[in-house]
Amino acid sequence: MSKSNTDNHNAKRLGSLGESLVKSCLLEYSDFCYETCESHPADLIVEFGNALYKVQVKSRNKSKEGKYTFPIESHRAKSATHQHYHCDIYAFVFFPGKRILFVPNTSGQKYFVFQEATIVDGMEFSSLQDTLGSLSQIPVLDNLLE
Repeated sequence: MSKSNTDNHNAKRLGSLGESLVKSCLLEYSDFCYETCESHPADLIVEFGNALYKVQVKSRNKSKEGKYTFPIESHRAKSATHQHYHCDIYAFVFFPGKRILFVPNTSGQKYFVFQEATIVDGMEFSSLQDTLGSLSQIPVLDNLLE
């Protein structure tokens, strides 16, 4: 296998491992968690009560500079199927430590960069809780006439 084929194969393996880790984590806290089919814009669908969330998993090893960079692929936006699809949650998996950070997809940000200091105890639960809280906030209406 050529170096580029080996690198591509390893990237797919890392991505599959990351998806499995996120699914296992979500199953601990959710009612249901489903894998989607190959080439679907979301990797997982997760249910909490009556709420469904679409999750896109991103897996990375630490760079030589000690950073974790998670690009959001632009090639997906070129597909007619993917162009208008919106995933609700990003699940960033940090290797080799197998740690997960959940982030709501509310900013339109094209890539995310994290330092080693981002990885803290309990980050899986706290980031998932914060993400779900930000996605399910119901605005409080302030009636001007009352």
